[in-house]
Amino acid sequence: MSDDIGGPDELAATAEDVGADPSAVTAALEDDTYYPTLVADWERGDEAGVEATPTVFVDGEQVDDSQDEESVVSAIEDALA
Repeated sequence: MSDDIGGPDELAATAEDVGADPSAVTAALEDDTYYPTLVADWERGDEAGVEATPTVFVDGEQVDDSQDEESVVSAIEDALA
């Protein structure tokens, strides 16, 4: 598990902090419950050319500066026009 998101104990504590069942989180981690979903997401990101997180797509197009709120809002407004 990556150090920047914490280990199982930290994730379980975070789950409890937000009202989720920490034992369910621990069990899901131990059983790799969501690993197939993560792999599918990683593969889909690779296929789409995602190189960083966060990466934002609007109407199938990657927003050039996904960390800039105005860029994302502008892309959404353009897609709705």
